[in-house]
Amino acid sequence: MKTRFLWLFPFMLCVGASECRLDDDLGEEEEFSFETLQYDDGTDVKGDFSGVRSKRLLVVRDVNEFTELWSDHVAGISPPQSQPTVGFGTDMLIAAFAGERPTGGYSITIEDVRENSDFIVIEIETETPGDNCAVTQAVTQPYHIVVVPDSEKTVQFSETTVEAPAC
Repeated sequence: MKTRFLWLFPFMLCVGASECRLDDDLGEEEEFSFETLQYDDGTDVKGDFSGVRSKRLLVVRDVNEFTELWSDHVAGISPPQSQPTVGFGTDMLIAAFAGERPTGGYSITIEDVRENSDFIVIEIETETPGDNCAVTQAVTQPYHIVVVPDSEKTVQFSETTVEAPAC
């Protein structure tokens, strides 16, 4: 019984932590280039209003997957933005959707992309409104989509949630 408890102890610490990184001590990592996908008008595909209502962290490797995702993303948005062109085969997409939030003041950001010999690690930060901060009284769906070089490696997501400073 004692050995079972000792085995569970690190897991319980990780569950109780505000950040649990799966990629600690997993070998040498290198930065992996990435940039935010752009709409046709040159603005970033990052914002507060999306047709995607649930939390989703996705790797998109072909145009068919992207077309399906884009249809979900622009659902209910008028006028819908046209689907950006992506060079699948040389590039792939990483998409982070925070899901529906009760007010403004929330955001989701793909902060960093790294790779080691086995996989690609995507660092995602979700920010919540700070105490006593004025926020938009509208339901939001924060999202961020980035372009990265195509890879067949497994992708792991490492998430952190932070609260904005109090106002």
